[in-house]
Amino acid sequence: MSLSRHTYWLGVALVGVVSALGYGVTLAALDALGDATDGWGVGLAFWAPQPMQAGSFFLQVLVSGTPMLAFIFSGIGIGVVFKRWGRTASGAW
Repeated sequence: MSLSRHTYWLGVALVGVVSALGYGVTLAALDALGDATDGWGVGLAFWAPQPMQAGSFFLQVLVSGTPMLAFIFSGIGIGVVFKRWGRTASGAW
């Protein structure tokens, strides 16, 4: 495959953003379901604990998806560093 680094980076970033958005929507939907059932019938806030509660569905997607996006891009950064300065010839760190 003949891809430039720029194209590869854009592809990886797009997959990361779509994944984080998917996780955010899923967690926000599960939180809305939990709210509709009064915390699964026992007052439980499982999908969005109190510090992560937001006022609307859109804000809940942002609050749930932003940490995912941060971890995805941290993983990409760790991968880049490992690829550039990975193991030495002896295999030791």
